[in-house]
Amino acid sequence: MTSRDASTLAPLAERLGALPLELELSRPEQIEAAVDATIEALGGLDILVNNAGLSIHAEALELDVADWDRVFETNLRGVFLLSRAAARVMKGRGGGRIVNLSSPFARVGLPRRAAYSASKAGLEQLTRTLAVEWAPYGITVNAVSPTTVVTETRAELFRDEEARQARTRQIPLGRLGTPEDVVGPVLLLCGEAGSFVTGETILVDGGYTVRRW
Repeated sequence: MTSRDASTLAPLAERLGALPLELELSRPEQIEAAVDATIEALGGLDILVNNAGLSIHAEALELDVADWDRVFETNLRGVFLLSRAAARVMKGRGGGRIVNLSSPFARVGLPRRAAYSASKAGLEQLTRTLAVEWAPYGITVNAVSPTTVVTETRAELFRDEEARQARTRQIPLGRLGTPEDVVGPVLLLCGEAGSFVTGETILVDGGYTVRRW
């Protein structure tokens, strides 16, 4: 398990028996160090879930170039560098699984999300490209694309009932997502049941994307 501040992971990591590591995706040296630490502590690396994400909301005409770069640094460049570092290990172990967390905004246009949406669209194309390139090594690369998921960091946003209802009305299944909704598809892609799936993006959005389309 990784975080910019590894100390925040300690209670959960202890409960799960996991290894908490500090990782800032904008720093390539930390990416390599995290992979090395994983191999040293656990003896290998078979599954990578790229779950980190950054979104900066701004009108495209006003979006600062530095903010654009920050979003792409985390959402696309960081995913590429970490996936490549992991794949080098997986290749030597006869295969592995990589799952990237995308977003419906890779396909659906929404104002004030130019950098985020473009980075996630790039992520889905990167997923397809790496899936083809690394298939001969037994490495599958897929993505999961959840809509609005109520997590601890987003709970404050939905304390306002009007805001919650407005977002809920956009989802045909009539509710917001939960972290548990995302777990199942990720486990599918990491397990034997998903061993013949690669280069795909699974929408976990209650029908949000198809309704928009």
